[in-house]
Amino acid sequence: MTDEIVYKLRDRCIQKVESKTNIISIDNLVYEIGMLFFKLILSKKSDNSANIDAMINYIKTNIHKNLSVDDVISQSPYSKSRASAIFKEETGKTIIEYISEQKVLEAQSLLIFSNSSILDIAVDLGYGDQSYFTKVFSKYTGITPSKFRKKFHI
Repeated sequence: MTDEIVYKLRDRCIQKVESKTNIISIDNLVYEIGMLFFKLILSKKSDNSANIDAMINYIKTNIHKNLSVDDVISQSPYSKSRASAIFKEETGKTIIEYISEQKVLEAQSLLIFSNSSILDIAVDLGYGDQSYFTKVFSKYTGITPSKFRKKFHI
């Protein structure tokens, strides 16, 4: 995330906090913003082996494609079962879970900083349709993309 984006997000957060009328709504908003930043920071951290890092970098580089497990595993020297097991051991997630989580993080960024429609974002991230994208997004965030955008859009 660039400094410019961080400053824009900070300014937008300040505006949102200033528009709140009671301490509970401010507290909830600050918590949600903090969790969003925390997730973004954690997604950048890596304590993984070089082979798993190569798989993770492939996912992040190709996040706008319809990625398959086989595509990701092709970045490692391991068999499919071995690569899947090592990936899960090192990241705590299956490859599919990791792909979905990264797509949701990218979607959050697009929902905050772009005016693209939710359908366009879904298609851009390789989802076949908006309803499936909404289902995945809601699973990882607890809210729909449209509600997320209303809360955080800059």
